[in-house]
Amino acid sequence: DACSAITRAKSAAGQSPPIARAGLNRTVLAQSDSVDVTVPLFGRDSIDPNRPTTDPLRRTLTFGWRQIEGPATVAFLPDARGSLENGVGSASVDPTVRIVRAGRYRFALVVAKTSDPTLVSLPDELTVDVVQLRAGDLPPPEADAGASRVMAVFNATIPQKIELDGTGSRG
Repeated sequence: DACSAITRAKSAAGQSPPIARAGLNRTVLAQSDSVDVTVPLFGRDSIDPNRPTTDPLRRTLTFGWRQIEGPATVAFLPDARGSLENGVGSASVDPTVRIVRAGRYRFALVVAKTSDPTLVSLPDELTVDVVQLRAGDLPPPEADAGASRVMAVFNATIPQKIELDGTGSRG
């Protein structure tokens, strides 16, 4: 387990451990009688303090996603580019998970340095709530921010006002 190998202090070479960033919690609506949704996870904001890049051509980190809890086991699929990292979706920077049952799912991301795999981040977690809407359930609310507006600014030092109209929202 990568969590047991966490190195919190700097290594002898003065390297700091990486920082895992699993992204924001989210809610997904399944609008059919059966649940079968795909949800992208985003680890691309994880950083190596000594070389801050998640450029796929200059990898400084390896990624390890895992499901912590949920009413069903999820499948880790290829990332948005359609690729698997070393043949495993859970090792991708931004994997997609397939969820087939409504409920609350928790995921954790741990990242390690490719140059020194003993330097491992603390896990970062996110929650995905899958809500099933069945026929007869109320539809989700719909936001409408109003018509698009163009504002001409003649003097950037004078604050400008613009009114937004959300009265077209339903729900």
